[in-house]
Amino acid sequence: MKWLVLLCISSSSLLAQGDSSIRFSDSVETHIVAINKLLLAADKQIGVPYAYGGCSPKGFDCSGFIKYCYQTSLNRTIPHRSVEISQMGISVSRQDAIPGDIVTFTGRSINGKVGHVGMVYEVSNEAVFFIHSSSSKGIRVDRINSTYWQERFLDIRRILD
Repeated sequence: MKWLVLLCISSSSLLAQGDSSIRFSDSVETHIVAINKLLLAADKQIGVPYAYGGCSPKGFDCSGFIKYCYQTSLNRTIPHRSVEISQMGISVSRQDAIPGDIVTFTGRSINGKVGHVGMVYEVSNEAVFFIHSSSSKGIRVDRINSTYWQERFLDIRRILD
């Protein structure tokens, strides 16, 4: 759970750097808590098998996994279609990606149409990692810039308020 530690360190270091009378706004604190809840829900599903149309811990497809994580952790309703998820929120660059953002990819045929979604899991200087439901390996974490995913990458969407 490296992401949880990083978010906690980030928030405490920002508090320590400023004037002691300056605090995070409630919205920033609320946002960090929401991201942690979301990633904890996602993290618990690592290893769950892929299931076409699945949206439960018995098995997930890619959009069902995103729907499940947002619903169970944040009580937020997300569509169970990759294309609809890809139209939510705002587009952000890889440099601005944060855990909880949605990553969109083409389907197996590289045709420019959304066919797969995942969630940003961790951001480092070297790479952006995402968690998703792989049709061959179930819920797992991969790098966006791996050869396979880089060719299919379309966008990163921020749907958290």
